[in-house]
Amino acid sequence: MTAGSLLSILQRLQCSIGLNPGGNSTSITLNVQKGSYRIYNPSTNAYDMVSMRSYNGCPTGPTISIKPSATLRLTLNNKLKTNDPPDTCPSSPDHSVPHCFNHTNIHTHGLHISPSDPADNVLREVLPGDRWAYTYKIPPTHPSGTFWYHAHLHGSTAIDVASGMAGVLIVRGARQAKRGEVDGEADIDTILHRKLLALPLHEHVMLFQQIEYGCFSDATSTVPLADPATFEWTFPSSSTGEIRGYTSQLAFV
Repeated sequence: MTAGSLLSILQRLQCSIGLNPGGNSTSITLNVQKGSYRIYNPSTNAYDMVSMRSYNGCPTGPTISIKPSATLRLTLNNKLKTNDPPDTCPSSPDHSVPHCFNHTNIHTHGLHISPSDPADNVLREVLPGDRWAYTYKIPPTHPSGTFWYHAHLHGSTAIDVASGMAGVLIVRGARQAKRGEVDGEADIDTILHRKLLALPLHEHVMLFQQIEYGCFSDATSTVPLADPATFEWTFPSSSTGEIRGYTSQLAFV
């Protein structure tokens, strides 16, 4: 995909606008795929091209909105290829050891929903080429707020999240504060507003993320290129940054 193509522009627009901004019951799809985009490098005062595991090709997962009483049907479609090299995915893996980086699932933080299938089951495994349909039934009394979703398969969580497989999940409420009510419930959406005509406040969603990408000497190397004197990772021109492994990139060896 070229940076100026129509497909690229539409994809970037979806990444910035998010999914289901109205918050009503809906069905959405998150494609787990490699995404290519640029990240600003303060060391060189330039933008580096990177290739990362992603949701829908976005640098971070697109913001998803939903309302209390609504149902969010989310299909996770794993379009990543089988793991390469194969030794990253042993036949009987230890869940405390990083492995199977292209296997995944989804977990939410803060939602008052079931931890069992087809909802927020962190033990569900979605292999490359497979898909899984999640159903999140949001209770009518669910408080509004800004929550989070991310990849959470034991063994690949750090690699996937460090690549950008995490996003904001907003529950939008409409409960008004009642005058004189001491223990009543109201949603932040109705409390915070501008004085003029009580219009909603402007929103700016922020998701802080650290991407530990590096460049490599060849297709099989897992050790990022680095300056021999300063040990700072280097980024030769025409290179593409990646996250290939845990020990040399995420364990700060």
